[in-house]
Amino acid sequence: MAFGIFIPENISKEAENYFSKAIVNNARKIIEKSGLNVSFQKGSLDNYFIISGIVDDGEKRRSKVSFKNKTNKLTTSCNCSQWNEDQLCPHTAALFIKFHMNFKAKAVETPSDTLNPELSIHSGGVHAREYGEIIHSPRDLNGARTNSTYSSIQYLLTNNKLTYLPAATKNLFKVNIDFVFANTKDKWKSFPNSDLSLVPTFTLEEGDSTFKKISLFEYFYIFNWQTGELYQQPTELIDIVKSILREGEVRNSNQYYQLVKPYLDCPHLQISFNGKRIQDINQVTPSFEISLLPSSKKSYIDCHIQLNYDGIAFGFPSEVEIFALTNGLLDSFRTKTESYIFLRKLLNLHPDDNDYKKHLFNSSKRKKISSFISQLIDHDEVSYLEENLESVVHVSSRFLLEIFKTFFVAFGETFTRFSGISEDRKTI
Repeated sequence: MAFGIFIPENISKEAENYFSKAIVNNARKIIEKSGLNVSFQKGSLDNYFIISGIVDDGEKRRSKVSFKNKTNKLTTSCNCSQWNEDQLCPHTAALFIKFHMNFKAKAVETPSDTLNPELSIHSGGVHAREYGEIIHSPRDLNGARTNSTYSSIQYLLTNNKLTYLPAATKNLFKVNIDFVFANTKDKWKSFPNSDLSLVPTFTLEEGDSTFKKISLFEYFYIFNWQTGELYQQPTELIDIVKSILREGEVRNSNQYYQLVKPYLDCPHLQISFNGKRIQDINQVTPSFEISLLPSSKKSYIDCHIQLNYDGIAFGFPSEVEIFALTNGLLDSFRTKTESYIFLRKLLNLHPDDNDYKKHLFNSSKRKKISSFISQLIDHDEVSYLEENLESVVHVSSRFLLEIFKTFFVAFGETFTRFSGISEDRKTI
């Protein structure tokens, strides 16, 4: 049975007024297997309707049904061996049922400003289960078959019309990506930490119009369920969608911020977090606060580093993990000595021997460490989005490196043995 295709019992009962129960049951099986491809339909249940198309029950049949409500006259035709003027067939019954389903779907169509799709029970056409999401495969569309392709299926638009996939256009448009909390979406509510994790939603702006009822067909196209138009995804969006498909849709706020950070100035994209444009989120550049305190261990000093802005402590960016053992990445090295050698070469304490990269092979998390190092070395600053989405925090890369270099020179190997990050990431 095709997932999501539901035939109301009252429609089946209505069909039994004109077709036998056995024929209606066979017609239901055809519909449930998405064996309908409507080529024409017109009219309403109140007056007169006509519907025709190809009905596939293993063989393709050309069928047609018309009905006049005023005279209660049903007229059918089909090229199957079962049909004749005195004996109706399941193929025409399937069309009769489908028109009733189409009409009911249109009657309960949701307002255009909501994100709940229309009922996808239309004459063989497919529809999105949820708007504003990435479609991972054609078979994920409601009403599609397991062997469906984007070009082989018909699409049910919100005006209840069917269309095949049109040629993609490169019209001027902007895609809005809003990362919302996962627990606001039914499919993600049971996901661990859904109250803190984010998932992407997409809308389309073209001229003065904003379209919420769209789908992204993987990293290829954007389909507008209201107009039936197809758009090529801009290169920047393709990069983002590929990452989402590869690494998953549910992520924390900073992971998504780091993903979209290179594209914040892209004219084709508008990035928001929980409905707030990234340009409107508070931008903070805190200062470093360093405290030296007596330690409970004899001959030791407790050194704390914090980021402070206007009396508020902010967490450190993820990149500082490469300088910490506890809650950091130094514990990914096989021994503490190897982590010490790696840091010494990274901080360039011996100019003639600064090839830190070969020592990354001693770490089980070398890919992550290498990425963090690139952020620190190749950029003037590192930044991150707070978990509460209230502020984007900016930290000078050069100053961060100089601070850790200073403490490494002062404390040597002891630095790597006792360095750590607090659970709330606000103290090193």
